This record gives sequence, structure tokens and C-alpha cells, in this order.
Amino acid sequence: MKKMIFVAVVVLAVILMMAPANRERVMGWVSSVSSAGGERSTMRQLEQIAVLLASTARASGAYPQAGSLEFWLTQRDRDGTDSWGSPYYIEVYADSFVVGSRGADKRLRTDDDVRLARPRAVPEPGVLIVDYEPAPPPSSTGSKAKSKAMEAAERQ
Repeated sequence: MKKMIFVAVVVLAVILMMAPANRERVMGWVSSVSSAGGERSTMRQLEQIAVLLASTARASGAYPQAGSLEFWLTQRDRDGTDSWGSPYYIEVYADSFVVGSRGADKRLRTDDDVRLARPRAVPEPGVLIVDYEPAPPPSSTGSKAKSKAMEAAERQ
């Protein structure tokens, strides 16, 4: 049924595009529909990737390093690229991790990025966390100031 509706929409779009006055409107509509579909598809993929990352981190205590998520995914028979052909990325923090897509513009840290944040997985008993290193201490320039990360760590 979905395929029939899709075919009908495509045929209608082709017919409408035959008139030059309609071409720009139809192309704008098609672009917005395909972009929304790409975002939904990418978000579903990110949710699946987050589950896979969390289960692996529980068992091993490690997340893939930044820049290696695409390879890590292909080693697990997963597509390492988003709906627009860009590789997914990961950012790992002390308490969470983020998996993301660069979005339709294929540039990192823009408004169209699709990102999903999840809390870090708690490793199984006996598994050491090996992939996160806290920020280095403040420079030794004579200043006794502490970084915000170190102050937050001391409060806990």
C-alpha cells in the first residue's frame, strides 16, 4: 500500500513539473519531504546504534574512539553512513555519549545535525572503563585555578 501511494505521489509530481510555473513549488515540497524522511530514518538508525554501543560498552567498558565509529559499525555489519552519505560520529563524555549525523548539509555542528545523547552504560561487574580520560589538570603557570571539570569532580 505504501509503495502504491509513493508511486502515485511521484507520478503526480512529474505531471505537475511539466508546467514551468509549478516546478519550483514541487521541487521545494519534494526537498522538504525527503529531508524530513531522512531525519526520521537517521534518528531510527541512531537509536539502534546507541543500543549497540551501550551493550558493547557494558561488556567491554569501552566505546569506539572519535573518528572510528564508521569502521566500528561496518565491522558489525552495519552501515556507517547516514541518509545523506556522511559517516556517523560519536562523542564520549564522563557521564554520557552522543551519536550523531551531520545532516543534509554534511557539516558538523550546524542546525540540521541529528544527534542522540544517552547516559553512559554501566559496565558489568569486573569490567574496567578504559576509554575515558578526564581533562588534564590546569597548566602549571603558577595559577592555582582549577578547571570547571575538576571542580565538578571534587564536588561529587
